[in-house]
Amino acid sequence: MFDHVLWGKVNDQLLAEYADVSINCVKDEEDERPTMIEVAKELKRIWKTRLSLIKGATMIFTIRRRNRSNRTELLNEKNSQLFLKELIRLFDGKRNPIHIFSEEEILKGTRNYDPCLIISSRYVSPSYKWNNWVVINRNFARHGYGSITYVINELVVLSQINHKNVGKLIGVCFETEIPILVCEYCHANGTLAERLYMKDNVVGGNDRHWEPLSWESRLRIATEIADAVAYLHNFDSMPIVHRNIKPPNIVLDSQDVARLCGFSLCIPIPLGETHLNLDIIEGTNNFLAPEYAISGRLSEKADVYSFGVVLVEILVGKRFHCLAVENGDAYIDNGVEFWLTKQTLCGMYDDVLRQGWEVNGQLLAEYADVAVSCIKEEADERPTMIEVAKELKRIWKTQFKAYMLGLFRSMKSKGSVTDHSLENNKMFLKELTRAFDGKCNPILIFSAKDLAKATRNYDPGLIIHQDSFSDLYKGKHGTTNDRPILVEKFSYKGHSDTRERIINELVVLSQINHKHCGGDFGFIDPKYIVTSRVSEKADVYGFGVVLLEILSGKSVYKLNEEYPDFENQIWCLTAQADLLRQVVDPKIKEVTEQMCDLQLEAYANLIIRCTRENEDERPEMIEVAKELRRIWKASQVQPQ
Repeated sequence: MFDHVLWGKVNDQLLAEYADVSINCVKDEEDERPTMIEVAKELKRIWKTRLSLIKGATMIFTIRRRNRSNRTELLNEKNSQLFLKELIRLFDGKRNPIHIFSEEEILKGTRNYDPCLIISSRYVSPSYKWNNWVVINRNFARHGYGSITYVINELVVLSQINHKNVGKLIGVCFETEIPILVCEYCHANGTLAERLYMKDNVVGGNDRHWEPLSWESRLRIATEIADAVAYLHNFDSMPIVHRNIKPPNIVLDSQDVARLCGFSLCIPIPLGETHLNLDIIEGTNNFLAPEYAISGRLSEKADVYSFGVVLVEILVGKRFHCLAVENGDAYIDNGVEFWLTKQTLCGMYDDVLRQGWEVNGQLLAEYADVAVSCIKEEADERPTMIEVAKELKRIWKTQFKAYMLGLFRSMKSKGSVTDHSLENNKMFLKELTRAFDGKCNPILIFSAKDLAKATRNYDPGLIIHQDSFSDLYKGKHGTTNDRPILVEKFSYKGHSDTRERIINELVVLSQINHKHCGGDFGFIDPKYIVTSRVSEKADVYGFGVVLLEILSGKSVYKLNEEYPDFENQIWCLTAQADLLRQVVDPKIKEVTEQMCDLQLEAYANLIIRCTRENEDERPEMIEVAKELRRIWKASQVQPQ
């Protein structure tokens, strides 16, 4: 009957004694009731007993916490030493910067390992999502890969790697029995295994319905992973053999960009050695190279074999062992090389691809040729991963261009794209492929009708800038959540190469992702005008002129009008701070009068250095940025 708030917090014996007191107090016969002195005495005894129990429990908790703290410190020290020892042994102690997390931070980030945050529990151990990170806790591992040896090995290798198609290590927690790894979250679209083998998946309690991977996407994923493995095999200090390349260790982000994971079995090949002879064979059946599985001989070619199996699975959409079962007798009697040829592989590609995508027969044969060459029984007959990556990239580029051109032809046949649109897209794809391997950031494709609507049919009242080359309009469009957009409408007036210049700008902007990126003649390096020779120092010159315009509040053309001998007089004015004030924008005169002459002189000297006629005398832009930051910080300090 007692208050549920007290459940689990009251000692049963004391509760019974308290109940006895209360029952005795409400006896019907008054002679049977105790005196208040007796009641007070008994309650005081119960209360004191309760206090002593609390103190005892507090003492035990304190001792346990102290012991736990000591244990945490010991684990932290032990695991850190293991990490450093292995780091020194393999890579001379060098590593990329990583964050050291406390166990408290990990528990808070994962809400005490909330099952709702599990993103994968299918392999080795559960992984938990923490904002844009993944927490990998091998203390819960169900298999031997939870061993501290494997985790330290993975930690050491990941601390060396910096590649766009390898899962990035963010940090580590050393305060647990097995160190906890924190990596970037790149699992938004699951693993390659889930996308190839399963239509519906249950991950973290939620149904996930994957879109089938197109032929173009499969080629790109294969190319990206080939590039990552080639990077490992040609690592700066020594080649690294992954030993566990398989679809479950390839994850896909929200854009289906592939990342290679699962580095716990990695082994570096010492410099001067071509292979290792291992007594213990580790990896995944059906992905193990014959020479490694039978004799323990490990080289980079073992990864090539594993990757060849992945290429086969990408094409057929089935697990490799399922193919082996289907070809049982032939596989057992003659091995994979007998039954899996280029011809047989071309005939068994995924039914999903047959239904939804047009697969170029020539490219399919070339892809199959690469896959078959990777799974040759003799290691020496297999290509290197650099050769594999190069060939796959060529195949993917060809497929990508064919896919995009086919898409635009289809749009044109439906009347949704004009001849101009088709020609412009051809030019864009050609230049994008030439300069950046066909890769670009996600961009929206607007129709001419969309832009006419966004600018109210190019209303002159919306023009915010105009010159002989283009008109710049401010508009709004629904796909940008009504955020203002800038629409630049170009003109052919006086510019025969307008289209080429626009395509070049589009290609470059499609690569850039920087918060401050969003030439006129006066900004162009004189040497470039005369010789057409361009380098990074031409940008330094242009930026120097920008610095002068910022200070003067006048365009370079206006300064040319006011100072006919521009190049001589302006630079003379900048020689002394008091003369420089003559060209300072009147709107900021009051501010600059409070500035230290040293700051103004430093700014002026920077302008002079950036616009030196000899490009070799100009500073690097990193130096310019550093100097400007120093001047700016000095200006923030208020005089005493």
